[in-house]
Amino acid sequence: MKKKIIGIFVCTLLIATALSAATSYDTTELPPPYLIVGQVDFLFTEEIQKDSHWGYLRVKVKEFLQQHQAEEGYLNMFTDAGWVVQNQFLNIVENQDELSMFFNLGVKPGQDVRLLSFHYELSAEPVRYFQDGPRTESNVVAIPYNAGGLSDMSLAIPDYIMELEFIPAGINYDYTKENLYANENVQAAMNQCGPMAVANSLQYLENRYAFFSVPHDHVIGLYGDDSLVGQLDEYMGRVAATRTSGGGVMADELLEGKFQYLADNGLTNKLIHKHQGTGYNNPVGDFTHAGITSKDESVGGKVTFDWIEEQLRKCQDVEVGIQWGSGGGHAVRIYGCGKTLGVPYLRYKHDSLQTNYDPTDSLGLEEAQVYVSDLDGDGSPNWGSASNEIVCAWSESVQHLVIQIDPKIFHLYVFIKVINRGVYDIEELPWEIHADGLVLFGQSTKGYENIPAGDEVTIQTGLMLGLGPVELSIMAGGAMATAKCTLLGPFVIGVKESNG
Repeated sequence: MKKKIIGIFVCTLLIATALSAATSYDTTELPPPYLIVGQVDFLFTEEIQKDSHWGYLRVKVKEFLQQHQAEEGYLNMFTDAGWVVQNQFLNIVENQDELSMFFNLGVKPGQDVRLLSFHYELSAEPVRYFQDGPRTESNVVAIPYNAGGLSDMSLAIPDYIMELEFIPAGINYDYTKENLYANENVQAAMNQCGPMAVANSLQYLENRYAFFSVPHDHVIGLYGDDSLVGQLDEYMGRVAATRTSGGGVMADELLEGKFQYLADNGLTNKLIHKHQGTGYNNPVGDFTHAGITSKDESVGGKVTFDWIEEQLRKCQDVEVGIQWGSGGGHAVRIYGCGKTLGVPYLRYKHDSLQTNYDPTDSLGLEEAQVYVSDLDGDGSPNWGSASNEIVCAWSESVQHLVIQIDPKIFHLYVFIKVINRGVYDIEELPWEIHADGLVLFGQSTKGYENIPAGDEVTIQTGLMLGLGPVELSIMAGGAMATAKCTLLGPFVIGVKESNG
């Protein structure tokens, strides 16, 4: 009998039957309920490798922990290849029903593994060593995998997954957001990972913050249609005639397209942007397009785990670009992170199939976990193995500071409200108002303000003296706005905000 094959996140017999109808895969039986073991079939357009050396483990987290009467724990697995699943932390997070991870099957590529014998334990604390024990046997299902679209490079089979060395005194913690939403991850078309990672991120920000809204719905889409990802496809210049064919995007195209989309839809000053790394033409230094700037916070031109963690702890959104060591790349949205005995890991959302071998657009969505130690010592986090690396990263956060212009018709000053919509107090916030035009006196006014969370302050220009139209540039922390007015000597007439 052929090995049973199942797409990622197949949870019901109905979905499995649909996959069987669309392909030649045998899905007459479902895998075990809580712990699903697989062997990855890489189905890249440029290269296909059935029965790879990559093992796959999917855990129905809540049910698995309940089965072991635990609220959280560390999963370890030992096979004939050794300690292959190492201290994978499992905890119950809302809207994270399953968690996927990869391991080394310890076989040559092309060897069909139909049954896997393994010893596993769930422990309350991570372990530094793990040995064999009573074995469990499980059928091995085939996992189709096609994750690419960052860059125009050809994709090839990723290299081996490496064993980790844990730090005896290393710390343990997990920071996974407790407010994930069910509609934050959508099936992607072929090579659509870049636009989709950004679309997933924007949807997260809209879900989390009532005062931030994106005008297009986050649904399955393609170049030029009215979906959020379809719009981003077009803005990023990702050419795609159908869902099963299309090119990828480079990092600079991703940023330019994202910024142009935000600018054209009235969202210019609504988000704060940062980036790290130089992979796939990610900009070196601060990058500005369409009036929006991303601040380069790279460390020696590299992406760092500490930076990613800092963004997540502040409830900001993060996408990363992964460079497969054998060629090509992939973009995903990061939603959680942590360390186990000092070894860092990330949790991410994506579509592992991207329509390839998934013509019904019903499979491939997953939340997954990967260790990201710097295995090759070059200063950048590796993605599970020394040959796969995080080479670029982007962060978006909602602008909590809001600037509102007081439209007084006739006055000696311009009054401006600065509102703190965040959950933290702001101390010594720097602000500046600069007037351009025929201004003879009082061109610039600066100061510092303390703004409690949910509160506001009023700042104002000093006394100005001039004649004619004036353009005001206002900066308060990372928030910026512009306004127009007219000066008649010391008097200010017709103040109005000039952009949103």
